[in-house]
Amino acid sequence: MGALNHQRIEKVLLIMLEALAYFSFLMPFIFLNKSIFPFIVGKILYFQALVQIMLVLYLLLLAINFQRFKPMATVLLYWFYFYAVTLVLSAIFGVDFNRAFWSNFERMTGVFVVLHFIAYSIIISIVFDSWPKIKRAIQVLLAASLLQVAVVAAQYAKTGVYLYPNKGGRIWGTLGNSIYIGSYFLFHIFFAAFLAIKEKKVLPQILYLCIAFLETYIIVHSKSSRGADLALLFGVVFIVSAYAFLSKNKKIKIVIFVLYILGIMSLAGLFMFRDNPAVKKIPLVGGLAEISFQKETGRTRAIAWEIGIKAIKERPIFGWGLENFYYAFNKYYNPESLRHSYYETWFDRSHSIVFDTLATGGAVGFISYFGLFASGLCALFLKWKKGLADKHILVFLTAIFSTYLIQILFVFDHPGSYLLIFFSFGLLLSLVAGEKKSEEAKYSFTPSSFYSLMGVLILGFLLLFFSTTVKTYKAATGIIAAERIFVNNYKSGLEEYKEILSMKTPFIDDMRASMAKRVAQVNPAVLVQTPDYKDALLFVREEMLKQIKEKDIDVYDYIILGQLDTLLASAEKKYILSANSFFSKAAELSPKRQQIYYTWAKTKLMMNDTSGAEKLLLDTMTFEPAVPDSYWYLGFIYNNKGDEESAWKYFKKALKRKYIWKSPLEINFVLDLGAKLKKYDDMAKFYVLAITSGYGSPELKSRLQGDYNKFSPKIKQMVDDYFLNIRENDEPRYLSTVYADLE
Repeated sequence: MGALNHQRIEKVLLIMLEALAYFSFLMPFIFLNKSIFPFIVGKILYFQALVQIMLVLYLLLLAINFQRFKPMATVLLYWFYFYAVTLVLSAIFGVDFNRAFWSNFERMTGVFVVLHFIAYSIIISIVFDSWPKIKRAIQVLLAASLLQVAVVAAQYAKTGVYLYPNKGGRIWGTLGNSIYIGSYFLFHIFFAAFLAIKEKKVLPQILYLCIAFLETYIIVHSKSSRGADLALLFGVVFIVSAYAFLSKNKKIKIVIFVLYILGIMSLAGLFMFRDNPAVKKIPLVGGLAEISFQKETGRTRAIAWEIGIKAIKERPIFGWGLENFYYAFNKYYNPESLRHSYYETWFDRSHSIVFDTLATGGAVGFISYFGLFASGLCALFLKWKKGLADKHILVFLTAIFSTYLIQILFVFDHPGSYLLIFFSFGLLLSLVAGEKKSEEAKYSFTPSSFYSLMGVLILGFLLLFFSTTVKTYKAATGIIAAERIFVNNYKSGLEEYKEILSMKTPFIDDMRASMAKRVAQVNPAVLVQTPDYKDALLFVREEMLKQIKEKDIDVYDYIILGQLDTLLASAEKKYILSANSFFSKAAELSPKRQQIYYTWAKTKLMMNDTSGAEKLLLDTMTFEPAVPDSYWYLGFIYNNKGDEESAWKYFKKALKRKYIWKSPLEINFVLDLGAKLKKYDDMAKFYVLAITSGYGSPELKSRLQGDYNKFSPKIKQMVDDYFLNIRENDEPRYLSTVYADLE
């Protein structure tokens, strides 16, 4: 058997690696419909498998010619190694190693996956080691982005196409969240502008600029996120400023300086008049002028940042561990969050890369993460100073990394942005390393020894692939399949759950919680009628007990157990005491989380402890008096006591604070009580609020007509005004009057 043709093998391996790199650009388009969190799981599993294959090919390259294909020693490369080590240390010293290392289905960005992204960056730097190759890679990346443009265009053209219907003009392409669109297209906008500047021919320049303008239009028009708007504006200003600074023409510098002053004055003026409708309509700038950390999502982010500061103080060195901000948020939960909806009370991110990194990685993690950007850009600057990199590369890569950091000051990463930032780091690694000289192979493989090595590496890949990617795929799709079966057949669904939970997977916590949430949603009346459902409840209970035995720091686990035992207690009273103890433990882990007390109060009622239930809800009012739900549930407590006047009083207090109806049953219950107490004028206001909340069924309107003659003349006029005049003209002002009159 002859000697191995090293050059030919190298060429084949490099071609395969380049092709796989291009396939990685398709990751944002992966959607796994049969999986839990279909926009996340499929993307990460696809990328994970791709990188594992790339690693096999890269290790073969290293074996053939280590000197040529080893990463060149640079500060940035060593900083990547440092970053990888700090990630592992943060997991080890954090509060939940399993969650830090593996993450969960919703995010899939634990240490294990981030290590794949680091490996991806290093391989990208090896494969694209010259400007022609880098240019080709960016061209393919831009071509892939046009597929996303096509998806977005389809979503604009017709509601409901491609995965989900668009709402309020906000689109999300194949990314699963409208705020991700901005961060995705930002990279491509600046890469396209970069190639336009570097290109010598007119037609390609026009093409690149068209891509940049088209994707800029999408960001501005889609209102994806104000963070993206701010980053885009900063990027444009930075590039213009950088070229002016690098120019030898003093007049250009003076003009830019004057424009800066005028721009700052204009922005200040726009901010002062930000409530003016004309200002709000200004593209890009209008949205930025409205930024407030005291309203809506701005306030919820501010709350998360405040919690982040408390988390940092508690664990300042290595932090809570990657993906573990969730525990800090629960521990230091701010009850004001519930004013902004239940969705805003379960944060696993602080919505800012600064607070996230400090909280999860501590000071060490913060230095290691931001050091990547600082060391890489400093190395590139030194290359430029030595004449080894042109100014266009310096300006645009600095702009790309800077805009990325600005954008994630207000939101968090997603698979698409992870891919693009680590691809960009791969290019930066290549550029700061420079072109390598061709090296002859130092090792002489025979075909048999080379293919033996290949066999070992492929075997290692298959073991890793099946134990991580394939098993995770089965778990993520299996838990959804089991849920679908359970909805139709409790017994068959339970067997499916048992089978899928028997898998040894690091995502077992997620699987149990998902199962428990589904099973606990069934009407309690089914428990007595259907033995199969009781069997399912008992199995779920056993699994959740295992979970708190393995890890007793998750408030959600104790809330679920409390709910399960409250359900079981409706058939067997013996479970009521354990339900009470589970809620008590949940309250220890998250002392001011109102949801705990709302369900706990129900348990207290089942224990015939009405005063205890009343005390729990009165306590929640002190946590945050503006939250309407506390008053609503207290109304039910008083109704249960037979104090119907007090119940009515608290229902009014809840609605005055803009309580959101949960179902038509709630509306009818309160209206029945009002009719019993003859509170007809109050009922008229309830009717209006229910109809404006989307519960204006024909039955409700018919009931309103039946009660109409019982209203006072003034209230009749109010109802007439609403249905005949106000609704089309000034509903918000009218409703504010209704709310004000409730007390």
